Amino acid sequence: MYMDLSAMIRPTILAWNLVKAKEYGMVHKLMFGSDYPLFGPRKNLVELIRRNVNQVAERVGWPTLTDEEIEGILWKNAARFLGLKY
Repeated sequence: MYMDLSAMIRPTILAWNLVKAKEYGMVHKLMFGSDYPLFGPRKNLVELIRRNVNQVAERVGWPTLTDEEIEGILWKNAARFLGLKY
């Protein structure tokens, strides 16, 4: 089973869910989802995942995500799921 991150635009909620996925060893099953065209382009969601999630987690004392985990969420997990070479 895989999960996408569409519609999670509140930084604290997104960070909490990513931290929980990490604690359960499920980050490799997460994929970026934009909800486009329902909510329009989500470039800011990519930036939120890349830059702000760890800032939120650090501020409240939660574990952070590695760069590899973040890149997995943004594209590598989906590429692996689809059988694409990268």
